[in-house]
Amino acid sequence: MLKTAVATLFLCIICLVISPGYLQAETLWAKKSGVKMTKESSRKSKTVTKLKKGVAVTLIKKSGRYYKVKLSKRISGWVYKYHLTNKAPKSRKKSDSKRLLATLGGGSAVSVHESSSSGSIRGMQATSQKYANTKKINKRHVQALKAMENFSVSDSDLMKFQKNGKIGEFSGARL
Repeated sequence: MLKTAVATLFLCIICLVISPGYLQAETLWAKKSGVKMTKESSRKSKTVTKLKKGVAVTLIKKSGRYYKVKLSKRISGWVYKYHLTNKAPKSRKKSDSKRLLATLGGGSAVSVHESSSSGSIRGMQATSQKYANTKKINKRHVQALKAMENFSVSDSDLMKFQKNGKIGEFSGARL
């Protein structure tokens, strides 16, 4: 009997020491602006609110491809799990804005993982144009590159594409 009481007490102490980490609610952040929070775990459900990029929510429950989250005491709903991230947004410092201006101005303040996309954001730089001229790259190809750089897709067109292709939040769903 004494062994059982000691074992139970020991087990309770271990549970109290270990459990605070498990009892803490998980915080997630919206990956982009316009993330829909719906009343039910369905893309057809009524929209409760739309989240802005970087807004924090508290995870309540996981159900398939949807997470039930709480935005505030009064606002909760379901969000497609791939529209959320467990990485907190980086806080902006004054030095970050200087780095951004340097990058936009053609400076070299671009990290390796950003370098492939940063060039496409700025468009064809003078050095790239000079290279194309030096290597006698066909002007049609340069024009095609510039046309691709100017191409954009609206959020609604992207949503239609995902729905028609049954990809993203529409994958595996009956439409």
